Amino acid sequence: MQLSTPKFLSAIFGVLAMALVTNAQAALITETFDVAIVDYFGYAEDVIDETGSIDVTYDTDDVDAAEEEVFLDESLFDLSLSLFGQTFVDEQDTDYPFLPELTFFFGELGFIDFVIDTFSPFNPVTIFDGRVDSFGGGDVFDGVWEVTAFGPAVPTPATLGLIAIGMLGSLLVRRKQS
Repeated sequence: MQLSTPKFLSAIFGVLAMALVTNAQAALITETFDVAIVDYFGYAEDVIDETGSIDVTYDTDDVDAAEEEVFLDESLFDLSLSLFGQTFVDEQDTDYPFLPELTFFFGELGFIDFVIDTFSPFNPVTIFDGRVDSFGGGDVFDGVWEVTAFGPAVPTPATLGLIAIGMLGSLLVRRKQS
């Protein structure tokens, strides 16, 4: 049986189309969310005014739109957070490689467990903003990732000032005694 030219070309294009479909790349997308500090525990209340953004890259084919799904495998997604004048990535999470974690609710990203901590015994990360020792977030609500930040209880400059006043006072007391 001999194929006519149009049928032959149609068969070739069909085979090529099948090859392309089976070798199709994953449906990777990057979602960008605003970052808002909703709670702050520390001395510098202006930290609450800080804003940033977080980029979350994942494969939509891995997300089940019919139920809740949790991504714990860091190979399934990438995070890049811009906050406090720095960029933080998923490998810097306090509990890495066990966290960070993404939770999808019916196909929508609803929770990002991502924690950065200067004093973590497992994975300490330097935060250059002296007002903050650690921060982490959870809920994603209306395109905003909500973060809680923790800072030192007493600002470092004030601590040094108190030490200097104490030393000056002890010198004055010694001088009066002699």
